[in-house]
Amino acid sequence: MKFWGRLTGRIAIVLLLVPSAFAYEAPQFILVALAVAGSAVALSMQRYREHLLGRPDEDSAGFRAMERRLAAVELRQEQDVMELEEQYHDRMADLEERLDFTERLLGNQTKREPERYQTG
Repeated sequence: MKFWGRLTGRIAIVLLLVPSAFAYEAPQFILVALAVAGSAVALSMQRYREHLLGRPDEDSAGFRAMERRLAAVELRQEQDVMELEEQYHDRMADLEERLDFTERLLGNQTKREPERYQTG
């Protein structure tokens, strides 16, 4: 898809430059050559920038390797989330158990010493 967008842009540049050649009475081949040279320079600068930033083309082996690494990272992230959820549920179950135990102890204590826990 990128290729067709770039190609369409370059064709548009050429189509805009060629009619202006008639207005300035310049030879059309010079304007076409300038458009092609400008496109080549822009394309080479873009490729160089992609090379510096480490963004390979979508069809390259580097891009596929990067996709595999990204998939592995996403899988690891999902596993970490599942592990944290499991720890959360275990911790909540432990706290509920402790709360029940505390309530039973308090209930037993109030049965043994009711006058101590009366309000008023």
